[in-house]
Amino acid sequence: GYRPHAIVHRTLYDHPLSAPLFRGLGMLPGDGPELDAAVARGEHIIVTPGGTREGLRSVRHRHAVRWGGRVGYLRLALRLGLRIVPVAAYGTDHTFIGLNDGEATARRLRLPPGYPAWFGVGLGGLWPLALPFPARFRQIVGAPLDPAAGGLTADAPRDALLPLHREVARAVQALLDRHR
Repeated sequence: GYRPHAIVHRTLYDHPLSAPLFRGLGMLPGDGPELDAAVARGEHIIVTPGGTREGLRSVRHRHAVRWGGRVGYLRLALRLGLRIVPVAAYGTDHTFIGLNDGEATARRLRLPPGYPAWFGVGLGGLWPLALPFPARFRQIVGAPLDPAAGGLTADAPRDALLPLHREVARAVQALLDRHR
């Protein structure tokens, strides 16, 4: 009776032009009471640690987990007492040909965080005016991980969270590599 909730930047969730779309899709910001309420109801949360870094990247980096040192998803899971289920989506990198790294380009252009400057080619031209190329998607689900098993807490120092972060990233990369 509900869609799993994907996390979206608060900036996009509250923006008057994009809010109706993101709210209509059931997306939630990762930093507010909306997310806590969904978890309390037992609803599923989808977090993409790669965010726009992976979604809007150059074709040179497809099929590669590129999360950088982001550990916010671990803090979120630890704060809410959630397990992490590694999921890889093979085929998404085949829908557009990314010409640049959208996040890096946005930094060079000094755009606000959450607003990537990405150029991609699809059927009929440039994104967002082009349709995606047809692609077969495969969702590959790995074994759940308990982030609290090692005694970590949401307020642990970043350096303490990095080994678990690397373990989760390796698990997702292994799923992608197996189906490549």
